[in-house]
Amino acid sequence: MKNIPLQEVEYIEKNRRFSSSQHLIPWKLILTNRNLWALMLMYFCCQWANYFFVAWMPVYLVEGRHFSENAMKEIVFTLFVTGIIGFLLGGFFGDVLVKRQGLRFGRRFVGMAGLGACALLIFLAAVLPQNNVVAFCLIAANGFFSFGVMVSYAVCTDIGRNNAGTVTGAMNFFGQMGAFFLAIIFGKIVDVTHNFDYPLFVVALVMLTGSLLWLAIDPLKQLGLQQLATGSVKIQPQQ
Repeated sequence: MKNIPLQEVEYIEKNRRFSSSQHLIPWKLILTNRNLWALMLMYFCCQWANYFFVAWMPVYLVEGRHFSENAMKEIVFTLFVTGIIGFLLGGFFGDVLVKRQGLRFGRRFVGMAGLGACALLIFLAAVLPQNNVVAFCLIAANGFFSFGVMVSYAVCTDIGRNNAGTVTGAMNFFGQMGAFFLAIIFGKIVDVTHNFDYPLFVVALVMLTGSLLWLAIDPLKQLGLQQLATGSVKIQPQQ
């Protein structure tokens, strides 16, 4: 059986989604790769909204908007049902857009649209006086958040290939840092201002920043290709 030239093996490996050879991503690459930094910072931003919905929104509804406890429970239940629907729709439309418009447009559009709409709805919830409208805005905001956030994990596979787990871990670490900051900042702003609406302005601004960061995320730029190009990572052809 004729041996495949090394140049052809390298070409195949560079242009496939996963490679047959396994290599580790060094920390130097993680800390210097702009694409990965954009992904991590985007996820840092979007987890502000996630932690708000999970931890602070019940407090906001009861103490900031004076909903009854039973009304708050109904809103929270509806919010998370809407979130499940958002996850499903985000995955479905994301796949459709990737097939029709390409990987870069499909990933960016879903991420930007979801986080951007979430930012707008949270802002409206902070400025509108009608409680029923506020409840609707927050429920819809979580739906759009769910619509846009799951595409992040698809991008981890796009750019990480065999090392998607490493990329996902780095992204999720920054996301948990975002949740940590929100947990502290939300309460501090309320303590200083005695107003529960002001922290929502901050969350909306951070979410808008996360939406815009999708413009710097390119799912076509795979981690590890730099090493392959320079020869610092050698691909061993299978025997």
